[in-house]
Amino acid sequence: MNTLEVYGYDLQWAADGSYVQAGEYRFDPQLGKAWKTAESGPRAASKSGAVSAWLEDYKVLKVAGGKSRSARAVFNPNNLAASLNVTQKTLLVDADTYKDVGNWWTGDPAVSPDGQAIYFSSNGGGSGGAAGNTSYALFKLDSATDRIVALPQPKRAEGDVEGRLPQLEVSPDGKKLLVWGSVHSSAAENPSFLRVNDLVNARSVSLEWEPKPPALSAKSYFTNWVTAACWADANTVALTGGLVDISSFYGDNPSADIAGPSYPNDLSLYLLDAASGKIKRTVKGVGFVSCG
Repeated sequence: MNTLEVYGYDLQWAADGSYVQAGEYRFDPQLGKAWKTAESGPRAASKSGAVSAWLEDYKVLKVAGGKSRSARAVFNPNNLAASLNVTQKTLLVDADTYKDVGNWWTGDPAVSPDGQAIYFSSNGGGSGGAAGNTSYALFKLDSATDRIVALPQPKRAEGDVEGRLPQLEVSPDGKKLLVWGSVHSSAAENPSFLRVNDLVNARSVSLEWEPKPPALSAKSYFTNWVTAACWADANTVALTGGLVDISSFYGDNPSADIAGPSYPNDLSLYLLDAASGKIKRTVKGVGFVSCG
């Protein structure tokens, strides 16, 4: 078995299964070789592969196909004027903040099945906390013209906080966008958030999957954790996750078991209706889902 040791990265398979991406590191399991690239994640592509998009150096969104087959930078925080033209009306960021290129964060893109639209997130140069929480907006690129527009911002409930830049996936019919990520609340709590944005009617639905915590002691603390999420079909989101018992982080001796939070329940697979956000089916004992 060929292995690659990496730390602090989420592992992602390329769409065609030809390599594994870990940050800017790429590993080919067939060749048993690993190398560093300028791309910070696997390429997203249309169903035919004619249009693809990826991040370079974690900030610059590059696209091939559509307007031009050759790779081009369509969103580049190093070009401050163009970047502000895209983000500033939606994300009102202080000039002292956005002038520092290091404060610009761009999220991994998602490509519609027909390749006509590319979606990505940006914090508009607003920086964020050390744990990755930031304010951000979602944007749509027309691959035929390279025109970028902001998607409608969903209404936020009182007390909601921004999270890390989300992962995005377009539904097989191209009409909906799955948005999921996590919020750093504390060293122990990194709860996940998931929603479906209806791209036709500009509505947003939160996915109501979180199981109820078991009746343990009054000193028990729980946080949800999603291991994976994807489109099972055009109307159904599949996700795997469960509750994590993080009581040890808040006990009398929080350092005793800080590396070992436990799952009080087995991880489960949840199939959710994309229109209502409600659970359609639960399959216990499934730790990770991947939709092909």
